[in-house]
Parts: sequence; C-alpha cells; structure tokens
Amino acid sequence: MSLEHDPVRDKRRRRRKPPDGPVDAYTIQEFCRRNGISERMFFKMQSLGLAPRLMSVGTRKLVSIEAAAEWRRAREAATDLLAKQE
Repeated sequence: MSLEHDPVRDKRRRRRKPPDGPVDAYTIQEFCRRNGISERMFFKMQSLGLAPRLMSVGTRKLVSIEAAAEWRRAREAATDLLAKQE
C-alpha cells in the first residue's frame, strides 16, 4: 500500500458542508430525523408505497421540501380518515 495521498479517495472521505441557508431538499437520513421516524420505518413505508416522492441527483436520492410537505398532509389525512371510521 502506498503512503501517497490518493485525491480520489480523499475527496470521497470529505463530508459535505451544511448549507448556509435553508435547504430545498433533504437526504433520506435528514428527512427521517426531521420527521421523527427511523430510516428502517422510511424504507418499510416505501415498500408499502407510503413514503414521500424521491428525486435523483447524481447517485443521491433526495426528498424535496414540497414532497415532504405533501407526505405529511397525506399522513394527516390518512390518520383523520381512520379516526372517522372508529
């Protein structure tokens, strides 16, 4: 193994800096943290067709703030519907 720096590997190891202002999209991890759900629950909901819409940006999957808001409204509406049925 060489002791020289590999710029490609070094670049991959760098962390993204947080944005200076408000964000327009969340990573799945950020979305889950902001909405109080686990990533495991996110992927379970995705398999059931209940997760927010995702967009691809390069190799990353992001949730737009609009998709997050629509998802919350849909979850509220589903909860309201269940409450009315009881």
